[in-house]
Amino acid sequence: MEIKSPLAQSFYVFQESGIFATSIDLYFYSKDPSQSITVQLRPLKLGVPDTTVYPDSEVTLYPNQINLSENSTVPTTFTFPSPVYLTGKTYHAIVVICNSSEYKIWISRVGEFDAENYSSTNSRQVLVSTQPDSGSLFLSQSGSTWSPSQYDDLKYTLYKAYFTLIS
Repeated sequence: MEIKSPLAQSFYVFQESGIFATSIDLYFYSKDPSQSITVQLRPLKLGVPDTTVYPDSEVTLYPNQINLSENSTVPTTFTFPSPVYLTGKTYHAIVVICNSSEYKIWISRVGEFDAENYSSTNSRQVLVSTQPDSGSLFLSQSGSTWSPSQYDDLKYTLYKAYFTLIS
């Protein structure tokens, strides 16, 4: 999917106590040769991404830091400067922002083949038959008004911190 304007993926934090997010892997098909791209974490309000950005959750990468993949298997990691607390039992959003239509990011679309396992000669192709995530993909022209894309989900991996109590 082209990123002409902001897009967002909502996700649910199931842990009641919340989590501390440390980084996000995204998967790119193409990139702009000179423009950077930014990822943020935001709360959802009334079912859509809010304009509020969680503290320490904004990361900008430059083209030389973006990995490309023709089959959605090579991640690009956006690491937060410090762990970002996300409240439990609630929805949050990953927001991707850039000023270029040359960035293309991998998504999953119900009714299409999984790119990771797809080839024209592969007899074991995997059809996406259900939403892979509990959230929704949102598209925006402005970054403040959002439209859900009901059959699409961003391909991402969100990492969280694990803490050990030392006495």
